[in-house]
Amino acid sequence: AGIGSTYNNMAERYVELYRRFTTGDFEGARQKQFEINRVVSVLIKHGVFPSIKHVLCTLGFDVGYSAFPGKRFTPAQEAALMSDLKEVGYTAKL
Repeated sequence: AGIGSTYNNMAERYVELYRRFTTGDFEGARQKQFEINRVVSVLIKHGVFPSIKHVLCTLGFDVGYSAFPGKRFTPAQEAALMSDLKEVGYTAKL
């Protein structure tokens, strides 16, 4: 079990991490964790909550904006976030 905001954006990656770990594929689990860490680093760079909310919106979930004092992205910031996510191998998909 776990609690984490980033689970919303990449649940399939966490499920795969858990599967690899529970089947004894520790090297595969480690590699999956490194993949997840790269994505989390991008989310931190751009602001975790507004980034998560933007990605969820691109997935079709209208979750609104972060409450004040949270920031709202400009179109340029949205593009920069998505570019950085793509650079680390993340694409928003269901």
